[in-house]
Amino acid sequence: MKILLVAPSQRQIYGKSFAPPYPPLGLLSVGAILKKSGHKVKFIDIDAERYSNEKFVKYLTDFQPDLVAITCVTPTFNAAAGLAGLVKAKTSAKVMFGGVHPTIAPDDCLKNPNIDFLVVGEGEETVKELALFLESGRVDYEKIKGLWARINGQIIKGEARPLINDLDEMPYPAWELVSDLKNYQTPDALRHPVMSIMTTRGCPFGCTYCCSKQIFGRLYRTRSTASLIKEIRYYIDNFGVKELHIMDDVFTLDKARTLEICRSIQREKFNLTLSFANGIRADSIDDEVLKALKDTGFEDLGFGVETGDEDILKSIKKNLSKDALRRAFRLAKRYGFNTWGFFIIGLPGESAATIKKTIEFAIELDPDFAKFLILKPFPGSEVFNQLNEKGYIKNFNYDNYGVYTPPVHEFPWLSAKSMLNWQRWAYLRFYLRPKKIIRHLMKIKSWDQFKANLAMAKFLITRIFARERAE
Repeated sequence: MKILLVAPSQRQIYGKSFAPPYPPLGLLSVGAILKKSGHKVKFIDIDAERYSNEKFVKYLTDFQPDLVAITCVTPTFNAAAGLAGLVKAKTSAKVMFGGVHPTIAPDDCLKNPNIDFLVVGEGEETVKELALFLESGRVDYEKIKGLWARINGQIIKGEARPLINDLDEMPYPAWELVSDLKNYQTPDALRHPVMSIMTTRGCPFGCTYCCSKQIFGRLYRTRSTASLIKEIRYYIDNFGVKELHIMDDVFTLDKARTLEICRSIQREKFNLTLSFANGIRADSIDDEVLKALKDTGFEDLGFGVETGDEDILKSIKKNLSKDALRRAFRLAKRYGFNTWGFFIIGLPGESAATIKKTIEFAIELDPDFAKFLILKPFPGSEVFNQLNEKGYIKNFNYDNYGVYTPPVHEFPWLSAKSMLNWQRWAYLRFYLRPKKIIRHLMKIKSWDQFKANLAMAKFLITRIFARERAE
């Protein structure tokens, strides 16, 4: 079979002037499974390769795929749906959606008549089985676990697919499908080429604003150290990778495993800069872990702080205290890491007073970099249900659910405009301190580091402050 994998435009997340930071790792993992099964697989990233609708249609008519698989998160759903319409208008291919949004809102997705199939949950084995069914002409799709389908107007819902237990059995993501790694721009990367990797799946925690557990579950599953070392060596030898970003939700959850991986990387003497794309939990580190990470080549550490209000911190089920966060930043600075703090404005219970606490807590923790993002309550998340039940969500257009778009919710005591103003004030209050400016200038030791800092500043100014002119 000829199968086309598509990453839709992410302009609703990053804006028109920014390239995506990474290729979609999940889609490349699906591509690897399909290639291993003998299918002819192609991959298009709409933004990275600058595809217009006309260019996309030409590719469709030239390739004539049998199946088009499109990944999407909530803010890219409408863009993905537009591509599905083009596929249906120009080819006889079946259209399958997978990713976070189809998993958390499958009923909503199948309202679109251009979508034939949905993959709910981990996608590799489900897509592999669907391709076999299509190739053989089987139509008893209800037997495919993890698949939802529309057949003659009827919605068929397969049983939930069990999680993949042995991650070592999975082939490496099919990076060879990516046309050019230079088409991706990771804002905080210091060396290029940059590639990403997952070493675990599943997160045992229950943060109310997160949807990751609905894809990968809450069972913490790990890959072996030998498997990781082999994959890293493959990327160095075949792609010349210089910087590797770990995409795990909770990489350091298992201390013994963390130390084993670090020691193994050190023994191999890889010339790599390493980073955690999603940060790590503040309560999963100690002196021994931090020393190992530093010796291994990790330069940055980010922690999800979310809020400076203890009551909100408890209500979002993060299972962290402010003291644990203070300790984490103190330790990370002791070992010389560049530190990041991630904060959320607009969580349930938020008010002007609690936002002030968050800003002051950010200044107290004093990471090198801070991001203040406004909550996006994704459908299917616990926080969405909490806000929607009270009528606080005012905008259900998924185009507005990107992390850098204006708020889609507000409270009777805190308007959307107020949240935006507080967000701007948070950035100004945090960064425009003489001590902070001097410290940043003193830490710049290379041209690459200067460019990385400049890129991040441009990104924030463009996405946060320039937004005021568009409102």
